Amino acid sequence: LAPAWEAGMIRTLRRLIPAVGRVILIADTPISRVDPPDCLSQHPSSILACATPPEQAIDEEWLAAERQVVAVTGVGFIDPTYWVCPSSPCPPVIGNLLVYQNAGHLTATFAAALAARLGAAVLGLLRAPS
Repeated sequence: LAPAWEAGMIRTLRRLIPAVGRVILIADTPISRVDPPDCLSQHPSSILACATPPEQAIDEEWLAAERQVVAVTGVGFIDPTYWVCPSSPCPPVIGNLLVYQNAGHLTATFAAALAARLGAAVLGLLRAPS
């Protein structure tokens, strides 16, 4: 899957760049090995029981494929991995926010909490020389 995805992304990005100018690829976020709301309801006194080791949450091969696409196309790159998994193991709750709505998707509340960080990263890339 990765070689086909890489080729398709490279083609797509090469078409987008002339049309829009600056393009930024945002890396995929880590996943949870459990359904956090379900797990937390079963383990209300132990958030760590629902945490995911980084080697299971972060797909390093996929990140490498994303970085390869960035290297080939020269687009900007934002990697939110450490925003979602700032410690080991990757917590299902950060601060008082539930990170995941299910094993693969962030909650709207957590995503909204990342908005300023994402905005700053985007502005930083847009301000950088191309």
